[in-house]
Amino acid sequence: MKQASRWERSPLRSSKRPLYVTWLSLGVLIFSGWHIARLVLGFDLPDIPLSVPRWYLSLTGAVWGAMGLAIVYGLFRGHSWARALACWGALAFAVWYWADRLFIARSHYLDITWPPALAITLLTLLGLFWLLSRPAARNFFGESNS
Repeated sequence: MKQASRWERSPLRSSKRPLYVTWLSLGVLIFSGWHIARLVLGFDLPDIPLSVPRWYLSLTGAVWGAMGLAIVYGLFRGHSWARALACWGALAFAVWYWADRLFIARSHYLDITWPPALAITLLTLLGLFWLLSRPAARNFFGESNS
């Protein structure tokens, strides 16, 4: 009888969870860590002029960090609400990101880098929606494929 490989026995690899859902969870965990760092670092900013109030950086770090952690938990555990929260959360983040970029944070750098940023935003959203719409992902989250 063939022995199971290390990856087949790993707690990160559920027999039901598609591998791409595990990787997506890891990506969202990195996103959350980045925003939690924004929260923490926002409390001890150097005395430089900012285009936003100082509390804005910490508040947005807390909101997106907490949202990301909730999504990671739901995705990794396969909760039925996780797929919708991930899609709506990604859409909300994209709207916030572009509103922040267009109306709050102003610089020459942002003016010249908007085309690749828009392409990355759209590709990320399309990739996320596509991955979470796959039959294996829908089954993992307890949804029918019909």
